[in-house]
Order: sequence, then C-alpha cells, then structure tokens
Amino acid sequence: MKNEGEEFEIKLELDEAGMKALADCPALKALAVKPPRQRELSSTYFDTSDHRLHTASIAFRIRDTGGSLIQTIKQGAEMRGGISNPIEIEAPVKQLKPDPDAIADPAMLAQLEALAEFSELRPIFSTDIDRGEYELVLNGTRAELALDTGQIRSPRKVRPICEAELELKSGDIDGFLEMAARLFANVTIKFATASKAQKGYLQLARASDAVLKPAKAWQPKLDADSGVANSFALVCQSTCDQILKNWAGLLTENDPEFAHQLRVGLRRQRSALRVFRGAVDNEALQTLNQELGHIGRVVGALRNLDVMVDDILHPALEHAPQPTVTTRLQKLIANLCTRERRMVKHELRLQRWNPLLLKLALLPYGAGWERHISARVETGEFAQQAIQACWNQVKKRADRLEQLSDEKRHRLRKDLKVLRYAIEFFASILPSEKTKAFLRQLRSLQDRFGYLNDVALARTLPEMLGAEEAGDPELGEAIGFVLGWHSSRATRELAEAAKQWKRLKRLAKPWK
Repeated sequence: MKNEGEEFEIKLELDEAGMKALADCPALKALAVKPPRQRELSSTYFDTSDHRLHTASIAFRIRDTGGSLIQTIKQGAEMRGGISNPIEIEAPVKQLKPDPDAIADPAMLAQLEALAEFSELRPIFSTDIDRGEYELVLNGTRAELALDTGQIRSPRKVRPICEAELELKSGDIDGFLEMAARLFANVTIKFATASKAQKGYLQLARASDAVLKPAKAWQPKLDADSGVANSFALVCQSTCDQILKNWAGLLTENDPEFAHQLRVGLRRQRSALRVFRGAVDNEALQTLNQELGHIGRVVGALRNLDVMVDDILHPALEHAPQPTVTTRLQKLIANLCTRERRMVKHELRLQRWNPLLLKLALLPYGAGWERHISARVETGEFAQQAIQACWNQVKKRADRLEQLSDEKRHRLRKDLKVLRYAIEFFASILPSEKTKAFLRQLRSLQDRFGYLNDVALARTLPEMLGAEEAGDPELGEAIGFVLGWHSSRATRELAEAAKQWKRLKRLAKPWK
C-alpha cells in the first residue's frame, strides 16, 4: 500500500487542549516503544517569485534539524480526508541553498529544471516547529507520531501551527487504521485540509485556509483494463472525499446544501459497497454500511425538513388564500429546522464517530478490504455485470409501477439511485454519448420519484408539528391546502413517470 519514495500520513488540526489530551493519552503510552524525541525544526521553503513550483504541486524545502540540513522535495501535495500521500525525495545538503546535485531522482531533477533555473529559487516563507516524535508499534505495524506546535513566518504575517501527523512507516493499512483509532479516540477529529507548505502559500496570498463550500461528487477516471481493486479505490476516493468535506462543513456552517451533499455522499458510498459486492465483501464492509446507514438517518432527518421548507411549503403556499396562517406554518417548520440542525451538529461532533471518520479517510487506500478483494477481474468486464444487476433490480419493480404501494415505490426510488450511481462510477469507461443520453433520462425519472417521495413526506406534517399545533383549525386548514395542492400534481407526476420509464427501457444501454 505504501510505495517506495512515498510518504503516507494522517494530519489532524488540534487546539492546545487536544494536543495535551493526545500527548497524555494512555493509548500513546502503550503504543510508544521509547520516550518521545523532542526536536526544534526550522524549515525554509523555496520557489520562484511567481511560484512556479507551487503551481506544479511541488514543495521544495531545506530543514535545519539542529546542526544538519536536509533538502526535501515533495510532489503531489493535495490532501483528501486528512491524508497526505506525496512522492518525497530528500538528501543532506551543506548550505541553506537549493542543491541540484542532491537530487538523485533524474525525472524529478528534469522536471525542476524545466520549471526554473536553480539560481531563480529563493526563500519565500519559513516554519519554526517544536516537535515531539513518538515511535509506535502495533502488531507489526510501525508508525511515527509527530506533535507539532510552532509558527509559519512570511514577510507580512506569522501564523500559529498546532497539528498531529501520524505517518505509516511499515505494515498494512488495517493495522494503521487500528493504531489511529486507538490514538485519536478521545480528541475532536478535524482533518487538515492543507500541508504546512500549502498554508505558507495561502499566507503569502493573504488568504485563510480554503473556505468551506458544499462539495459535490467528482467523477473518478477508471481504466477498463485495470483490476477492479483500483477502480473500487478510486470510487471510494470520490465518495469519501464528498462525505468528509460536507461533514466538516455541516459542523460549522448553516447552508442546507452541506446536509444535502453529505447525504448524497453517504448514499453514493453505500451504493458503491453494493455495486462492488461481487468483487469485495466482508464483515468489515458490512459493518461500515450499517454505520453509514445510521449517520445517514441522522442527517436525513435534517435534510427532510429542509426539503419540506424549500420544495413542499414554498411552492404550495405561494398560492394559499391566507398569507398570515401560511407564514405562521412556515415559521414553525423553519424553527424545527433550526433545532434539528443544532442537534445534528452536536451529534456529528461526538467522539463516538471518530472510528467511522478514520475508516472513511483510509477506505480509499484499502482499509477494511485490501486483503479481501477477489482474484483479479478487469474493470470493464466487472462493470457490465454490476450495472446489469442494478438494471435487473430496477426493472423488476418498475414494470409494475402502477401497482406499487408508497413503500415499494420508495424502494424503487432507491434502486434507481443505485443504478444511476453505478453508471456514474463507471461512466469514464462507457460510451460517452449513450451514457449521457441514458443518464439524462434516468435522472429525470429519479427526480419525479424524488418529488413523489417528498409528497409522501409532506403527509407527516401533522406529526412534525405535534398534536397541539396540528390541532389548530387554521394551521390544519393550511396543511390541508399544502397536501391538496401537491396531491393533484403528484398524480400527474406518477403518470409521467410511467411514460418516462417506458422511454428509458427503449434507450440503448451504454454498458452492453
């Protein structure tokens, strides 16, 4: 899992209390093989005046470790889920000046020389770090924990640093996950979103860390001829990235889109576990699926209220005859939203979710499944079988659409989502035009079923408000108006859904 010349570590942002709790925790004392090593590290980062190395995702530093100088080049600095996995090349140098002769990798040297003359490289910012280093061992897995406090210094600003880095030295990913879960059990997990080098460049640009924005799904680029293990890892990278970014955003922001995209990410990950079940399935992944379902229900309760406000109440009440009563109903549901959002934020901060967060961070790198993947199967062959299985499941229900109960229609809606996600997972190896046409119709059909589900949800309005409020005659009248307005539209949508399903069946299947 850890390749030669690659660094692999989990980075957490901590406050002073979290740093102290981690340094004093019994798990650290039990895993450490000897007392910690305390070091003062001063690093100078070099680049051209227009930051050509940074643009090429290269960090170039020389670190003074207290008498010796180490030149380090890191490439691939983007972090996902707190995981840093760059290519790293380092060697001793004699002076605080970039030295091309110390770069033993010809390809890296050629890339640097293509970007700039070494004489153009100059100091642009520095870091001063007090580091406590712990050597850790657990059942054959070796790692190093670094607890860093200090500062990033640029010409105009000084910024504090307080973070923990757990680096895998040797062993497998499951052992590394177990070690991380023990160490970080009692701290608030906040995955770092930027390395020290990236923070330095942000500081130069007079920018704070990247502003949290709702994260939508990104398309994994698969290779039809590669093993299905590689494809599963890439799909999990996409889904886990979406989950972890929106989880972090929901904790601090009130934008309803964070809850929406978090729920989408959770559904995509659960769909991935189902779609790839023919290649990888074990007790660990089944447990993960249950945990994702649990947190999905927590977030889903909030998302349902957001939908109630935006997609059910607002469209109907615009046509209501009594604005005063409708405004009161909207305020009551908005207050429920506010309380539910507060409860969800509290729930997602609980340390009992730390193991799940760590699983999601390490899942793309094989945690829980690397040792259980079936014999090599090419992605192209597997995709055809997996998507066809999803299609068969949809067809079994959709062909009886007019006879389905609300519950079975809801099940069909979930099956449609899994089919859509399966096609999107493998879209990069499917015929482009056929895939776009099929997904366009499938998404439209899914939207219709989504609306029908929202209408079914609207019928629970009296339960949401409680007996006292729902018993109010004026509010009861407003609720009745909302349900009636959507009921007639739902009848039309169901009829259109049946027609659209027939059109979808006639379309060319991009996976065949």
